[in-house]
Amino acid sequence: MLLAISISGYVKNESMKEQTDVMNALNLGVMTIIIVAAAGATVVTSFLGFMGAYYKSMLVLKFYVVLVLITFLTQVAIGAYLLNLDMSSLRTSWEQDDATGASRRDTLQSYLTCCGFDVWSDSIGTLHTDCPYLPTFPDYTQPQSCYEAAKDFINDWLGVVALAAIIIGCIESIAMAITFTLIFKSKDKNSDTAFDY
Repeated sequence: MLLAISISGYVKNESMKEQTDVMNALNLGVMTIIIVAAAGATVVTSFLGFMGAYYKSMLVLKFYVVLVLITFLTQVAIGAYLLNLDMSSLRTSWEQDDATGASRRDTLQSYLTCCGFDVWSDSIGTLHTDCPYLPTFPDYTQPQSCYEAAKDFINDWLGVVALAAIIIGCIESIAMAITFTLIFKSKDKNSDTAFDY
């Protein structure tokens, strides 16, 4: 499940990168690739755990514990990073003052339906861009800033990946604890079917 969710987040991130590279400063693609790798490692780790239990190999089960711990920590760390993403590097990319930067700003404003970085009027400041979503009368509805729109984009698409990584990582650690509880109880009750240590 995590594999499907993380691949979906990666595809959405890549589709945005095709439109504009402003978000590259946040390294979201790298983070989603790490989560996809951790999800793949979870599948392999689960298989190792099954094989270790089936063949009663304590060495394989110890390796299983180490891999589950590594994938758990990786998933939780990347999930927490994505949930608390520092957006300050986005400002640097936004403020690039040349033709490439102007094109980036215009594309991002179109893609996210936003204007300016902090507030819509940023678009008419020193880093002029043509805002296609100027406030409208009579209600004077102001467009969303691109900073807020980028945060919403990340929360909508990668927030799900981050939460899935944390939740599934926690489920993995609980499953590992249950597995070892059963193994140790098996050793106490039935020495013929217990694991050799």
